[in-house]
Amino acid sequence: MNAPLLTLADHSAPLQDMRRPETSLQSVSVVIYIDADNQSPQCAKPLANLLQTDLGLRVTRIVLAGNNHGKEIENWRDALATELPNVEVVALQVSSRKQSADAALIMEIGANLERHLHDRERVVIVSRDDFLVGAAEHAKTKGCRVLVAYAHSEIPAVRSTRLTTLILPAVAKPTSQTLPAADKNVKTSSVPINTVDALTAVIAELRVMCTRQPGGGYTANEVGQALCKLGFDTKEKRTQFLKAIPGLQERGTGADKVLVF
Repeated sequence: MNAPLLTLADHSAPLQDMRRPETSLQSVSVVIYIDADNQSPQCAKPLANLLQTDLGLRVTRIVLAGNNHGKEIENWRDALATELPNVEVVALQVSSRKQSADAALIMEIGANLERHLHDRERVVIVSRDDFLVGAAEHAKTKGCRVLVAYAHSEIPAVRSTRLTTLILPAVAKPTSQTLPAADKNVKTSSVPINTVDALTAVIAELRVMCTRQPGGGYTANEVGQALCKLGFDTKEKRTQFLKAIPGLQERGTGADKVLVF
C-alpha cells in the first residue's frame, strides 16, 4: 500500500505545533522530472494546478529532457514559464537516439536521490515510458517519495501498482487526424483543398520533429512517435495518415525501417 500522499498534522497536537513550517502543506516541496519527448507541453497547466492548487505542494525545481527536434523543450519552457514562473527549470537536450531522454532523466534522478531523501522532497516523474516508471519504482525502494503523472490517452500506458499515478486531462488533438486514406487512383489535385492543406501541414511538422537520415527519409519509429504527439494516437490512425502521403517510400525493415517523403 502506498504511503499517504500528504502528511497532515496530528489533530491532537497543540495549535502552535500545527503551525510549524514542517507541518504546513505549503512546506512540502516537489521536484518534477519531465520527459519532453513523451508528454505534451499542454500538460503544464493541469500539472501545475494539480500539484499546487489541489495538493498544496510547492514546486521547487523542474528538470526537462528531450531531443528538441520537435521544439518540445522550448514549448515546455514557455508553458512552464507561464504556469510556474518562479521555478528553476533545468533543460537537458539529448541526442535523437531511442530512450536518450529517459537515460538523461534517470541519471539526474540518481544524482539527486540523496538530496531528495535528506530534504524529504516529493518527486514527480512526468512520463508514461516503461524505463522511467521502472526508475520511479527503484527510487521508491530507496525511500524516495515518488509519483508518476501523464496525460490520459488511448495509447496503452505502463501502470505500476507500487506507485501513485496522477492522470492529467487528455491533450487536445489536431483535426488533421481525420484525414482519409489516399486512393491510389485519385490524383492529389482532386482532393479537397482543405484536406491537402492539412496533409501538407502535418508532413511539414513531421520533417521538423524528426531527424533526417543520411540517405534521406526518417526512421519509422521516430515518425510514429511524432504522429502520436500530433494526435494520431492509434495504429490505425497512423497507418491511415501514412497511406495519405503522396509518393511515400519505405526503405529497410524492422528497427532500421526508414520512411521517405
